[in-house]
Amino acid sequence: MAVNYAPPQTRIEYPDSDGEPMAESDFQRELLIYAVKALDIFFADRPDVYVSGNMFVYY
Repeated sequence: MAVNYAPPQTRIEYPDSDGEPMAESDFQRELLIYAVKALDIFFADRPDVYVSGNMFVYY
């Protein structure tokens, strides 16, 4: 008799925060915001481009 074995499904948790501040200083935070806004303006006419900041990327 053949028995099919399926391993138990494990749920994968993707954290949405690492508990760290967005930047180490106010100056760095302002630069991050400026860079995101500049890229947003630059790619405004490109519907295939998404601009954001302070995000985790999972692949």
